[in-house]
This record gives sequence, C-alpha cells and structure tokens, in this order.
Amino acid sequence: MIPILLIMLLLPFAGILLAGIIDKWANYIASLIGLLEIVLFIYAAHIYMSSGPFSESFYFIPGVANFELIVNNLNIVFLFLTTIVFFASYLSNGFFIKEERSSYNMLNMLAQSTVLGMFLSGNLLILYLFWDVSIILFFFILFHFGGLDRRYASIKFALYSLFSGSLLLIGIIMIYFYLPMHSFEISYLMSHGYQIPINLQLAIFILLMISFLIKIPSFPLHSWAPDAYSEATPGGAMLLAGVVSKFGIYGMLILFLSLPIARSYSFEVASIFAISALYGSIVALSQKNIKRMLAYLSISEMGIIGFAVSTFNVIGISGAIFGSLSHALIISLLFMLVFLIEKVFGTSMLNRLNNVIVQYPLIGYSFLFGILATIGLPLTTGFITDLLVLIGGDKSFGLLILLPAAAIILNAAYLLWTYERSFLVGENMEIYDFVDENAKAAIALLVLFIIIIGVMPSILLNMVGTL
Repeated sequence: MIPILLIMLLLPFAGILLAGIIDKWANYIASLIGLLEIVLFIYAAHIYMSSGPFSESFYFIPGVANFELIVNNLNIVFLFLTTIVFFASYLSNGFFIKEERSSYNMLNMLAQSTVLGMFLSGNLLILYLFWDVSIILFFFILFHFGGLDRRYASIKFALYSLFSGSLLLIGIIMIYFYLPMHSFEISYLMSHGYQIPINLQLAIFILLMISFLIKIPSFPLHSWAPDAYSEATPGGAMLLAGVVSKFGIYGMLILFLSLPIARSYSFEVASIFAISALYGSIVALSQKNIKRMLAYLSISEMGIIGFAVSTFNVIGISGAIFGSLSHALIISLLFMLVFLIEKVFGTSMLNRLNNVIVQYPLIGYSFLFGILATIGLPLTTGFITDLLVLIGGDKSFGLLILLPAAAIILNAAYLLWTYERSFLVGENMEIYDFVDENAKAAIALLVLFIIIIGVMPSILLNMVGTL
C-alpha cells in the first residue's frame, strides 16, 4: 500500500527544495504543493470512508514510541481545514509578499508539514514534537516578516506558546508513566485512560487544559493572540487564527475522550469558554483597528467551539469539530480581506475607512458574506455550527447556553454596525493598489467551501460519525 500519510508529511520538503533552486517561482511552487496536499487528502479521505480508520507506522524509538500516522474520525476534519487554509494562504502570498518570497514560502511549507504531522500523529510524543516545532516556525514567520510591532508580538507569542508546550510535555510524561502499560499511543490512552489514578488524572487534566486554553486562545490566557494576529503577515494571520488555534481544540477532544475526570469538570470548563466567548465580543466593540476587532471576534468564536467540546454529547462534539472547520474558513477569509483592505486603501483603522463597497465591490461584498456566515446565515457553515452548539449545549448545561448565545447576538450586532459605518457610507478614498487574480482565487475558494459545506453538512458529519 502506498504510504499516503507519509507522502503528505514529506511533500512540502520537495517544495522547499524546488523553491530554494528556483527562487522566482516560489509562490507558484508553494501553491502547487498546497493543491497536491488537497489531492492527497481527498485520496486519504476516500480510503477512510471506504475502509474505516487506517494508520502507517515506522520505527522511531524502539521500545518507547513508534512514528505512527493515523486518519480517523477525530482528526480527518482538522486535516481538511489545514489543507484548505494553507492552500488559500499560498495563493494570496504573491500579492502580499514582495521581498524574500522564497524564504517566506519555504517557511510556510515547512510549517504545513509540522501542522499536518501534529494532526496525523497517533502517538503523544510525536504529537508534542510537531506541536513544538510548529511554534518555532510560526515565531520566525512572525518575527521576520510581520508588521511594525512584530518583535513584541512574536516574543509574546513565543513565551505563551513555550509555556503551553512545557505544560503539554509534563502532562504527556505523566500519562506515559501512569498508564498500566507505559505507552505514548493515543489509542491506548483513549481505551485505558480511566485506569490512571483519579488524583493523577486531575493533575494531568489541569496541566493539559491550561496548555490548551493558551493555544485556543481563551480568556484569561488569550492576550498573545490580538498582537500576533494583527502583526502577522496576511497568510500568517490566516494560519494562526484558522489552523494553529485548532491545536487546543484537538487536544481537548483527546483529553475529554480519554480521562473520565475531564467529564466531571465539564461544567466548569464550559463556563470558562462561555465567559471567553462573551468577553471576546465585548472587547471587540471597543477596537479601533479592524484587525484587532477580528482577533477578538476569533477569540469569541473559539470560546463557542470550546464550549461545544465541553458538552461531551454527540451533537455538541459534532458541533465543535464542524465549527472548527467553519471558523477556519470564515476567519481566514475575513483576515485575508482585512489585509487586502489595508493594502488597497492604505489603512485598517475603522474611523478612516469609507464607502469600501462602492470603490471595491469584491472586497465589500466578500466581507459582508464573511460577516453573515460568522453570525449564522442559513446555508453557510456558521449556521450549522451555531445550531449544533446550542442544541448540544442545552442538552448538557441548560441555561448556560445563554452566554454563548449572547456572544453570537453581540457579534452580529457590532459586525453589522461596523460594516454599515465603514463600508457603506462616507467619501470615496484613494485606492493604492488592486487585487491580483491569485488573491481573488483564494477568496473564491474559501467562499465556495463555506457555502458547499453549509449546504451539505453531511459531507463532514458523516466523516465524524459517533466518537
């Protein structure tokens, strides 16, 4: 059998080699690699739908850990969102990145390999290695290619991320030593995690939840995110908000499916995420920069997804996984459009934007679509997410769903208000540049998937099945 998962993992290295040799074609090479990763994912998904979960295993540390790659109902949606968002970011890079294109695209392709490796890992030790290496790569992408305050934002991102990674490593080592048979295998943890002594389960749960709260990011451990998202490159913001934030959600799913103690504290965890969702919405209201407004919108939406994981019922978990894809597509679209606005109109300050929809209808209408999808427009992924999350939340927590519901309503109010005053009225502005065809293709790709998956949610929900 062709080692399709290993090929997915190693393919970006072929792109890195080619981009290093043919510098001027780096953008096209990265886009080709992104497209091929989508093709490989489709093939892997076909195998999964035909034959069920499958894995590939290679020797790594004999007697301790194998290098195991898996595809199952827990990670397949995360693999999908990774391939789509990376491809969209590659398409837009040529318009935004004018210098050191080769280095930038090489770093991005290497980052894609590490992110795919993290989600594909069937082994906690391998998962941690990819988790940590991805942090280093995104630090360099932000530090070298980011905005004016990139150094402050990148150092803050690194400190929070390294702290998160350290807690994760301690938790993984504790899991290894206190499982009946010492093992890093995720499948073994999920089937035997209940045998870890209850007091140690609690310690592991606290360590890992703090790690995941940082990565998601969730209030009160979120402060790195607004700086990192707004100072990153356009592609970097798409990847940090759309993909890297899902590391924490994926980790939470494994944690809740493995340790009974996690389910015992589900209400407390749900309360944290419900407060985070509402907090993100309230703080977004006061932002003067549209990039920071989107950063807090993302924190709010991730709070809603984290709340869904905490429900630990079939509908809520399905909503969390579906919502992860929905958030990845929509927030990537919105961040791309905001950076386009900044490049085309010369500003991202809300009080300086005027009449965008008249001067650049593509940006104006695409941004309106992104807003409507975020707040749950029927036939978009946002509607299915809100429906599943609220039903699942009501089944597990009752009136606690009022907090994420209030966040959804508040998001709708301030997003539409912001759109009305910055996109629909005012004097025409001087346009500095125009969007190229590749950036338009990236917009079309994200919009298309938001609609297709929203119209036919069964495509993904059938893959998830019953966890």
